[in-house]
Amino acid sequence: MHLSALNLRLQQLEKNIVKVIQLLGEYEEELIDEDDPLKKSKFRRRIEDLKKKQIEYENELIELQSQSSNEQEPQFQAIAKQLKGIDNKIDLLLDGQSSLSQALLFHFNSVEQLLVQPFIQSLGDSDLIQIQASLETINTKQPSDEEAQIMLTETKQLLTELKSRGLSLPVSNKDMDEIINYPTLDTKHSLKLTIPIIPFILTYEGELGAGAGIKLKETWQRLNKIKIF
Repeated sequence: MHLSALNLRLQQLEKNIVKVIQLLGEYEEELIDEDDPLKKSKFRRRIEDLKKKQIEYENELIELQSQSSNEQEPQFQAIAKQLKGIDNKIDLLLDGQSSLSQALLFHFNSVEQLLVQPFIQSLGDSDLIQIQASLETINTKQPSDEEAQIMLTETKQLLTELKSRGLSLPVSNKDMDEIINYPTLDTKHSLKLTIPIIPFILTYEGELGAGAGIKLKETWQRLNKIKIF
């Protein structure tokens, strides 16, 4: 294939992939915000259609790659990475809570899994999707040091407050102390361990008093608006 024709097809493929990423983000937000099972099913069907598009674009990429030069390999690798990201996100959205829970645990070592698993198991699909997106965001585009520190400080303070009031928690006091004081090497690692706990804490806003958790909620919402693709 002539180089100019190949580049034209590559450009169009990249535009099509961007459209899929945008639509997937919109459908993900609808799934998170929607409680009606029928409407959820509608958006799942639309996501299944995007899965077909993703497979179609993967096949096209393979075809174009067979006709390209070595100089274009970095561009093909970047597109392949985007398609893989789409594939992973679609699988998470379609597989349901069980698969989401398992996917989240892969972000942690065996000791950490024992600590965060009770929180993960107590949450619904929408919270799990947000946690997954946040963990992926931290792995690829870290929040600012200031935002990370706000989230860590607020979370630890609110966890301590919950424990002091004797409110029901999915872990023992001993495990809670270990989460709050878990020895980590850096802020990023500590924040990752804290992320699965944040949606649980925010469900107690009313019982913690006026203004409690406002900074944490605002930072959490900003983090969830960062796109991971």
